[in-house]
Amino acid sequence: MYLLLLFLLLLLSIMVYLIWNFPWLTKYYMPIIYREKIPGSKIVVFSDTHIRKGALPETLAEFIIKEKFDIVVVAGDLLEYGHRKISREELRNKLTEVFNPILSHHFVGQIFYVTSTSTHDPKIENVEELILRGVRVVVIPGVLILENTAEYYVTHGDYASRNGAVSRILNKVSGLWTERKLRKILRVPDNAWLICGHTHIPKIDYKVRIANTGGWRKKLWIKPTCTVIIIDSKSNEVFLKRL
Repeated sequence: MYLLLLFLLLLLSIMVYLIWNFPWLTKYYMPIIYREKIPGSKIVVFSDTHIRKGALPETLAEFIIKEKFDIVVVAGDLLEYGHRKISREELRNKLTEVFNPILSHHFVGQIFYVTSTSTHDPKIENVEELILRGVRVVVIPGVLILENTAEYYVTHGDYASRNGAVSRILNKVSGLWTERKLRKILRVPDNAWLICGHTHIPKIDYKVRIANTGGWRKKLWIKPTCTVIIIDSKSNEVFLKRL
């Protein structure tokens, strides 16, 4: 009898975990989708800096300044905040501190920050728009769709699998599992790009138009890759670069 109860509890626990980790199975919540047309031509996308205190990694900030990117996009896990609620004022202060090295450069026109919806980043309920030292910063808890010479879907990746370690294992077993699942769930058009982070595995596949930004912070056995995705809308090129 006790063995049966233990088995049933174990089975229930597994079911609850699967529902939590793979929200698309039951669609108990859907990510917020935010779409915007952008005039910029040089776009840099990065993720998984996991900043506890201070500014962007120096190498990353210097690269943004050197290359004069007019659009900066963060694909989640910018902060190590414990996924707690945050006031608008504290969010403003945190982002001012993080982006401080690039805010004073006139060529940076807009910053888009797509948050993780399950861990690390602050818990954001709705799209927030801030002006930090004259630079427009849009915070999106879900999916950003940028319209330029093409469409670019940017999300963290945790809607496919909330647990980053599970996503990483699934990608190791079946290449780009997380990204392929996201394309299907989000119904990304065949001619659009999907760009995300979460797994800390940098990758680009031109055939299926999928790109992963990699990561910037060491986590347990995961080494930082110090990689970014660059979009040049003038030449309609997308490529992965290691700094």
